[in-house]
Amino acid sequence: MDISSHFFEKQTTARKEEVKRKRAILERIIETIKLIGKRGLSYRATAEAAYTLDNEKLDHGNFLEILLLLSKFDPLLKNHFDTVIKKSKKQHQSAASSKGRGGFVTLITKTTVNNIICVISALLKKGIAQEIRDAGMFSIQLDTTQDINVSDQCSIIIRYVTDVVHERLVAVENCTSTPGKALCELVCNVLESMEIEVTNCVGNSTDGASNMQGQYNGFSTWLSNKAPGRIHVWCYAHVLNL
Repeated sequence: MDISSHFFEKQTTARKEEVKRKRAILERIIETIKLIGKRGLSYRATAEAAYTLDNEKLDHGNFLEILLLLSKFDPLLKNHFDTVIKKSKKQHQSAASSKGRGGFVTLITKTTVNNIICVISALLKKGIAQEIRDAGMFSIQLDTTQDINVSDQCSIIIRYVTDVVHERLVAVENCTSTPGKALCELVCNVLESMEIEVTNCVGNSTDGASNMQGQYNGFSTWLSNKAPGRIHVWCYAHVLNL
């Protein structure tokens, strides 16, 4: 074996080991994210900078705090955190004199968390969509509310039956327009993205607002044009609230 081949083999082996190590770390991070989501907890806090993670007096948020706790008993995570904290402190100290932001992969940033959540969301929606297609028919529940920015957010819930009744929140979409036609198009776009045929919709439930139940331009009327056999039900929770 010549020198170049030997060098290349060592480099390849080292890279494989590094990939294996990063994947093992990522597995722990993914499981932590899944746990926090399952428990309905918040992920973040104010002190998330990597160079502050060795300060136990600060609140680093549930995500980082759980990982830091695990690192006390997991040599792989401990080594990763030690490396990240050391590099982050060095970068932070030299930030004033250096040009550009610089950066290194930590796998514990908000960007990583958001990307993993998006992937989990896509996988869940894919599984739900398959169940709905297998069920053959479904109904839609629709409602809107304003967030803190006074922007309408539309929640879309699909109800279907397999061996049991399922009720799944499949989307929360920002509404730039709230007439019945616009809401119908919004719902159809969500269904299309999930590869679900709107013609299989057999029912829908909304509140009593005119843009939902209007005889000529309400959401229910526009939906009936695409799914003629569906039945509209006035949401009983809204009825009781009146």
